[in-house]
Amino acid sequence: MVGASIPEINSERIARRLQLRWLLGWFVFVLVCVTIALGLWLWQQGEPLRQMRGAVQKRHWNDALRRALSYLANHPQDAEAIRIVARSFSGLGQNAQAEMYFDRAGELGIEDLRLRGEVLIELNRPTQAVEVLAELRARGDNDPAVIQRLAVLQFQRGNHEEAFELAEQLGKEFPTHTALAWCVQATFHVSLRHAQQAIDCLQEALRLNPQADKLGLDPGTVKMFMGAAWMDLGKNDQARDWLQAAVEHTQTAEAHWYLGEAELGCGNLRAADQCWHRALELDGNYFNALFSIGKLSLQENRPLEALEWLNLADRQGRQSSALQTALSRANARIGHEDVAAEHARRAEDLRAKESEERDERRLLSQYPQHLQSRLLLTRKTIERGNIAEAKAMVDELLRQHPNSPELRDLRKSLDNPETSR
Repeated sequence: MVGASIPEINSERIARRLQLRWLLGWFVFVLVCVTIALGLWLWQQGEPLRQMRGAVQKRHWNDALRRALSYLANHPQDAEAIRIVARSFSGLGQNAQAEMYFDRAGELGIEDLRLRGEVLIELNRPTQAVEVLAELRARGDNDPAVIQRLAVLQFQRGNHEEAFELAEQLGKEFPTHTALAWCVQATFHVSLRHAQQAIDCLQEALRLNPQADKLGLDPGTVKMFMGAAWMDLGKNDQARDWLQAAVEHTQTAEAHWYLGEAELGCGNLRAADQCWHRALELDGNYFNALFSIGKLSLQENRPLEALEWLNLADRQGRQSSALQTALSRANARIGHEDVAAEHARRAEDLRAKESEERDERRLLSQYPQHLQSRLLLTRKTIERGNIAEAKAMVDELLRQHPNSPELRDLRKSLDNPETSR
């Protein structure tokens, strides 16, 4: 029989197995080496991001910013680095730069959205801030502060009905914030000069929180609002009681000026004068106190003294027809007829301007039902130089009125720096 013997066959098999094991061993060794090298490379690549994250966690904003900007020079599209730059600028109080990078970062997480909302509020861009906070709500963020900020922003934008609805929602969704919700509504009524409604809301807030220490405002400010509302109703005795309580909590020029006005309404002229002088001790340029002392001096037939106070008030740059009228009367009493006539002319011009502003406020009170009221608010935003907010306002309007040529032309002009100045 021709063929290899059994020992020879077995030795060949053993040799092949050893060879295969040797090859497999080398393959595993090479694979492990490549894996380790790849891991080290990935670790090295991720090290800058880890260092940035660590700096952010420690609130070392300058260090985080320096590292993130250096990293972005080589990785300009890295979303995490862009977000870290935005957070760092925000932490440093450089809100305009922070918003620029938040806008570049694309989709943001909950924490970054909250931070971006705060940045937009600081930049006085309420329309954009509302969009960000609304997105937070849509993602299920149940932070009551978000609802409160939304309510305040909508009120600032002139959307009063929605602002009140959000404030009521705050109290319903978060029972521990019910007193705060009443206080928020009261501040809205105070701004709208709805005195009785403001008092009703403040009474509810104080019933739930008598110390007024959980109402989102300084307790003295809450009581000052209550006093001011009673003054608007002509109830100076009640106003004085609240304002006396207010100045026990808050030593501000505004609170002492209000108390002086209440004392004046009660016929206590010397007490009123003392309150106004106390207001000036706290703020030597406080217009209302200067004007009130000047008016009282004029009322008591002390025109030279009145002129000193009224001229100080005039230097504050406040455009007031009432002040110009008082200056005209004081100068007339000491025989300065030409100066009195000049102030009288200024008073007349300012009365016409104030009448126009009242008409504008009436139109703005119709916001957002009427397009023209919203266009007026947009143009006033442009006049203040807040072009980014104006663009957001026009974009919002265009979503509701896409075929408006006036809106399209306005939006186009806002993209032209020369036109939008």
